[in-house]
Amino acid sequence: MDQSELSALQRLVADAALRERPLRDDASMTERASVAIRESARLSSVDQLDIYREQFWARHVHSLEDDFAIARHFVGERVFFDLVAAYFVAFPPSSLDLRGLGARLPDFASTRAPFADDAMLREAMRFDWAFMEAFDAPRGTPFDPQSIAGASEDAWPRATIAFDPSLRPMALAWPLDETRAAIRRATAPERPSPRATFAVVYRGAESLHCATIEAMAFALLEALRGGAALGAACEAVATSHGVADANELGPKVGAWFQQWTANGWVSAVRV
Repeated sequence: MDQSELSALQRLVADAALRERPLRDDASMTERASVAIRESARLSSVDQLDIYREQFWARHVHSLEDDFAIARHFVGERVFFDLVAAYFVAFPPSSLDLRGLGARLPDFASTRAPFADDAMLREAMRFDWAFMEAFDAPRGTPFDPQSIAGASEDAWPRATIAFDPSLRPMALAWPLDETRAAIRRATAPERPSPRATFAVVYRGAESLHCATIEAMAFALLEALRGGAALGAACEAVATSHGVADANELGPKVGAWFQQWTANGWVSAVRV
């Protein structure tokens, strides 16, 4: 097979993979297959090509169904398949690595029915994808408590904190952490009622996790992740949440920090 024949075969397989229906239903694909692929004793040229098409859809659609389990649960198999089919036409897979396959799907879905008119579904797409981002994030440096052993009390307001790269804090309008957990337990949860939820998706030592935290803890976490010093971040959170004196947050901040370090969220404290 020369280079031109190889290129033609590669184009044929790529074109065939994105067809939703059996290739026998398409006369042009049947003709192209007969030219590029030799018939076997068991299968015609187009039937051989159709095996690759079927495997493409089975492998890729199943991967995205698992990546976006919440949306798949609520919209059903047919609607989700139609979404994926349109997505593959707009953004054909360009890598053998399936982990990044759905990177553009949340934004793509937001422009199509029923996602365009359903804020919960759009939020669910972003929430589910946060787990994939956490999984693929670089591994951070474990926090060393001895690094702050000699820090003076006066130094703490100027301290900055570095967090594990896998952290994905999300302010949600629905308790999607509960919904996702129920789906993964193979139950069939009903559509959740709106409820403000502050979730942190992260990668633990052996698996992915999601923890919920209170609103002030979430605000402080986001301020610190943005590079604010601890003192300035506490003052900003106190002001935004109606706490008269930022010093009143001290016991809460201490408890939050202990929990964050226990979860492996903190990589370093610079004082």
